[in-house]
Amino acid sequence: MFPDRSTYSYSAVELFYSPKGVQLSGIGMIAAALAAFLKSASRVANLSMGLANTKKEVIDFITPLMKKLRLQGSILVVAAGNGDSNHVGLDNDRGVNDLFVHFTNLQFVENNRSFIMDNIIEVAAVDNMGQLARFSNFGKTKVMLAAPGRGVNSCSSLPNQFKTKSGTSFSAPQVAATLAMMVNRFPLDTYSEIIDRLRQSVDPDPTLELNTISGGRLHIGRALGMER
Repeated sequence: MFPDRSTYSYSAVELFYSPKGVQLSGIGMIAAALAAFLKSASRVANLSMGLANTKKEVIDFITPLMKKLRLQGSILVVAAGNGDSNHVGLDNDRGVNDLFVHFTNLQFVENNRSFIMDNIIEVAAVDNMGQLARFSNFGKTKVMLAAPGRGVNSCSSLPNQFKTKSGTSFSAPQVAATLAMMVNRFPLDTYSEIIDRLRQSVDPDPTLELNTISGGRLHIGRALGMER
């Protein structure tokens, strides 16, 4: 965890074990990670871990944590998804089988007040030309923006080596890191003001105009107010 609590990083121990040391898996593992993030009072979390499970019992189990994170003003960055079995992107506005995508902009009531899960940012992927990647999911009312997601240098299981990988799970962390820098740069901004800054700072692209909320891809310099 960063000293200023701008973002939170989960170690393997925190991800795979509950606070009591009981080994977890699946939704239990994710719930433990979300609970640790909630307790940390951090402002940004990367959740690029697509979970294809929207069964009612799973949603009911995770909903209380998601509500608390929204009320706390925590920003959750999630991967939009990597398309169908043919690697062709899907429209998230029409509904996809992903737990975190399900919660995006969902309305709920707490203490007789209505709230919207507007703290969740879905991220699509762009290719090396800066255009929406063929495999990337999209959504004019669900997906906020895109970031590089094809041919990204990532860690390898081999020591001291990198591997080129593709997917929206490699796009989302870039947005989460940018948001962490933004909350440090603009510490008095609310979560919604930070998200609005991000939305307005994108680099527009025709392939994203009708496929994302912002109509563009991540531009770190503009997001941090360092470029116009």
